[in-house]
Amino acid sequence: MALASCGKACAHVLPRQPKLYLGIFRAGGHRLHRRDVRGQEGLIACSSLANSAEAGAAAGPDSARSTRRERSSAPQASRGTVKRKVALHLAYLGTRYRGLQVSAPGPHTTTLTVEDHLLDALGRSGAISASNLEGGPGKVRWSRSSRTDKGVHSLCTVTSFKMELERDDAAQSPGEADPEGLRAAARINAHLPGDIRVLSVQRVTKTWSARPSCTRRRYEYFLPARLLLADAVPGAAAGDLASEAAAVARLRAAMARMEGAHPFHNFTKRRLYRPQATASKRAAADRLRARDARAEDASDLGPSIDEDDEGYGSDAEEEGPRVGADGVPLQCGQSSKGWEFDWLDRVRAADRVGRSHYRNVTRFRAEDPAALVAGGERCVRITIEGDSFMLHQIRHMVGTALAVARGVIRPEVLELALQEPARVTTPRAPPLTLVLTDARFKRFAVKRGGAGQQDAAQGAALLTGERLALRQGGAAAQEAFRDGPLAREINALLADPTWEDWARGLSWHVLPDAEVEELLARAQPWMEERARARGGGGGAEEARAGGGDRR
Repeated sequence: MALASCGKACAHVLPRQPKLYLGIFRAGGHRLHRRDVRGQEGLIACSSLANSAEAGAAAGPDSARSTRRERSSAPQASRGTVKRKVALHLAYLGTRYRGLQVSAPGPHTTTLTVEDHLLDALGRSGAISASNLEGGPGKVRWSRSSRTDKGVHSLCTVTSFKMELERDDAAQSPGEADPEGLRAAARINAHLPGDIRVLSVQRVTKTWSARPSCTRRRYEYFLPARLLLADAVPGAAAGDLASEAAAVARLRAAMARMEGAHPFHNFTKRRLYRPQATASKRAAADRLRARDARAEDASDLGPSIDEDDEGYGSDAEEEGPRVGADGVPLQCGQSSKGWEFDWLDRVRAADRVGRSHYRNVTRFRAEDPAALVAGGERCVRITIEGDSFMLHQIRHMVGTALAVARGVIRPEVLELALQEPARVTTPRAPPLTLVLTDARFKRFAVKRGGAGQQDAAQGAALLTGERLALRQGGAAAQEAFRDGPLAREINALLADPTWEDWARGLSWHVLPDAEVEELLARAQPWMEERARARGGGGGAEEARAGGGDRR
């Protein structure tokens, strides 16, 4: 180990534990320089603060480079900014973008993601330094509360990261003079397109991360009212309010059956949530964290299947080609491998339904048809709320509920689709009008350490509240975006011809009554045994009535 001496300061090489020694020597008034010496690792305490400039000049070019590094990493009070962990509230229209999450474009990709624009604006506004941008999102501990795919919109996406905040001389803590971060939001918005808006930038605690802190999410889906009647009431004229009301009642009954805790393996890409797939994903995330322990949210930069991924993924990847082997066109959500409609008396280990396929849907409701804007398209506003959702789960739930309302799928088939042994292909609605509208977060963790730790942990909570939520200014900006750009965009999308193309494809889900009765008969022993185990009764007969157990 090399040793260095510089006047009154002791010189030491610090093998390993550099952060510990860095804190010790800075506390003692020494400035530390990091030497990049091949074959040797260590930190050399080479000067006291009083003599650092003189020592740097005597040491030559290497020391000059070290001094420049010092200036870039020193506390930034002199530059008027300081780096702090924040939560950025974002609203956007997803129509023009390739989803939310920044990712490497494909060979023929010309569309950017929402985060491509956001990161560029953060750099241009000075919220993230150029060096941190070059290091990638993990460099600033980037984490997002939810991810959305192409065409999906949001009113409440939250991204946490370390941001350069202005230090207000009149404020005791950065951000105190502007606790909602409205000035910071305005600076960032100046570099963003009009369909992406930062609503607020709030301080959070140092260890707070958006994705694991989000405990509940709410989505809204806007379904064109004209789709309610086609098959349920043959020959019914558009605008038949009585028939429409009956269809809405059937829609609500189907939705009510999907509330509660159920295995939603038939409403997603099932193989992604098999136990071995989950273990593989977690092992990969562990390896990633081991490679870069500094990036606490590194696992959030890659694919995740344990938390909310509604809308996140490629439709094309799941659907396969648009025509099957027989040349017949496939509808949205249909796989070229064919339909599933089966009851497995014996389940293969590779296709077992486990805990990772279960989700708790706390609310799935439909409002009466109404227009979002004056003279606009009438639609049914559907609200879906839960702890988390699987890939495309909400779109499959909406598509299945509508198919039941139109008489395409029998209620008994929906009941079977919510049982572990069933393998049923369910329709998936288009992503055009799916909106993330609310996210709830757990309370901030307050440290119980010394006064300094408590100040750091509690300061953000004092500025933001006991848990992250929009305040008055941010909530007003969110409401303006909802009633303005979002409402106009949704109204235009409700008239898109994609809806009619998709609705025609629902006929692929019509099953002969004989096949349905056969499957119900095969399921009856399992259903009866399950009912006895739970102290209930009814079995398959209860399924035929559209009832069944609610977990």
